[in-house]
Amino acid sequence: MIIFKPNFHFNLYIATLLWLCSFTLSWAQSSEILFEEITISSDDGLQSWENIDVFYEDDQGIIWALIEGGLYQFNGHTATNVTHYLSKKHPVNIDQYSATSFLIDNNIIWYGTRKGLFKIDLKNRSSEKVFLDKPLHQPNWRNYILELQKQDHLLYVGTSNGLYLVDTKSTTVLKKYLTDGIDVNHRDSSHAVESFYIDTENDLLWVAMPDGFYQINTGNDQVDQYQIQDAPYAYPHNFHDIIRDNNVFLMPSHGLGIVEFDLKTKQFSRFETESPLKEWNRTRNIIRSALPLNDSILLVNAVELGNGLYHKNTKKYQWLKTPEPMKNGVFLNPDKSGYVWAAKRGRIFRSVQPILKSSEHFKPTLDISSLQVDSILKSRPSLDRYESIVLTHDAHDITIDFSLTKPYVFDSISYRYSINSESWKKVLTPNTLTLNDISTGQNLIQIQAIDAQQRILASQEITLIVPKPFYRSVYFIILVSLVICAIVFFLMKYKRALKQSKASSEAEKKLRIEFSNKVLLKVKDLDISSTEKQFLDKVQKVLNKRLTDSSFSADEFSHALGMSRMQLHRKLKSLTDMSTSEFIRIHRLKLAAELLKKSDTNISQVSYSVGFNDPAYFSKCFKELFLCTPSEYSKK
Repeated sequence: MIIFKPNFHFNLYIATLLWLCSFTLSWAQSSEILFEEITISSDDGLQSWENIDVFYEDDQGIIWALIEGGLYQFNGHTATNVTHYLSKKHPVNIDQYSATSFLIDNNIIWYGTRKGLFKIDLKNRSSEKVFLDKPLHQPNWRNYILELQKQDHLLYVGTSNGLYLVDTKSTTVLKKYLTDGIDVNHRDSSHAVESFYIDTENDLLWVAMPDGFYQINTGNDQVDQYQIQDAPYAYPHNFHDIIRDNNVFLMPSHGLGIVEFDLKTKQFSRFETESPLKEWNRTRNIIRSALPLNDSILLVNAVELGNGLYHKNTKKYQWLKTPEPMKNGVFLNPDKSGYVWAAKRGRIFRSVQPILKSSEHFKPTLDISSLQVDSILKSRPSLDRYESIVLTHDAHDITIDFSLTKPYVFDSISYRYSINSESWKKVLTPNTLTLNDISTGQNLIQIQAIDAQQRILASQEITLIVPKPFYRSVYFIILVSLVICAIVFFLMKYKRALKQSKASSEAEKKLRIEFSNKVLLKVKDLDISSTEKQFLDKVQKVLNKRLTDSSFSADEFSHALGMSRMQLHRKLKSLTDMSTSEFIRIHRLKLAAELLKKSDTNISQVSYSVGFNDPAYFSKCFKELFLCTPSEYSKK
């Protein structure tokens, strides 16, 4: 026979174990599950007058929440409208749709709206619409997304008219069930998916719809319907959640309190929030959510009654102290640290302490939510994948907002920063770093979150590139140097040309004087009368005065002589055998020939000086008359 004698250490162990058990039991039965209201310091619209049904924490500790105006992420300091920013800055065209549900799968967001399902790729910052089904009728409930769940490569999509199984890679619909409901209420049908439970082990889907609780065998597609027979109102199967508890489903309902469904007997039992002796009150039996605290207790929230404990064994409720806004009915959402979140009409609440066992280890990150330059939003680095940001050369006031994710789980947090790996400096304004006049080139900004013992909790870095002003760049200096050289070159060239032109002008002037004294006209071999002599003298005077004028034409010639154009043509033709235009051109060419012999003026200047507007035409006419080009003539 073995006699066991407990020693002091054993007694201490037993006593400690009994105390822990009693503490757990007393906590579960107490009313000290308290909530506090959360105020978001920098809010992009999350705290609007809308309800938030779902809070979700990702692997980085970012809290995601959805309102009709879009999907938000909250890093502990700033709430950012993700879908609005992505739609504005990147090819993610979803901002015009009213949001209804979401599911985050690594870098993919499955985003449900009133008009369809979208797949958002955060890595590539792009989106695509997933086609589910053609509308059964005008309201198109088949594309009004209510709930999303994912198992392996399958996305389960609950809509306002049926359930769809979508392949996550190809985004094609593999199967669909119960998509032929009838209209019941606004934005609803008899086959609106209120909630569903996936039993992959048995290839079963359990789906709550207004007209029944359905069991769907995804292997053979058999569908079985179960209904509550004694419900006090129509379409009573609107269960907000389906919680498996061994062979029973526990389901918070929209008017029947907690409803239990026995998987063996396929029978319903409902447990209302108040004594059966009281008259049934639907409002007080609206329980939007239930969270298992342990094997025997659920934390619930009922309209008007607030938060409470539902004891599964006794089927009794114990109501807790609750903030008044939460008594309007809220959805309770746990984060990965055991805190519970809820919201009503823009007011957000979180449990004062963790009330659930932490689901997994939490590793905080430092999230940079925005970067502003001169008070204008330049980037949201966490959404832009912390890519390098190029600023303008005149950027001055740079403001960076950031936060350690889930700061409420730490006792003490402070921040410090470094630029280009220089000495660390303390961030003076909580969650905000202001930089003035950073240097040109690449600037590596590092930010660290540290605790009271100076241990690094998380760090983040971002690169800001400030280009040099154009006027300080090498290219600009080279360009300016070239321009100055060109200006000097052309000034010198112009000076030489001006000098040559002056000399040429003097020579031309002398030639014109000399030329004007010569008889230019060569008439036919015949005797001319005194009248004709007078006419030719008059012609000579007009030519001396107007020949080098480029605007001098046959019309002006005849007008200067007091004759009609036809009279002048006949007179010149009879005396010189030339038309008026030909007469003017020949004399201009003869004058040009004299200039070319006695001056080094270039061909173009000669052509302009004798009345030609086109040097090419001048050269052509000159060659026809003198049988050589002006250049050749000048060299003779």
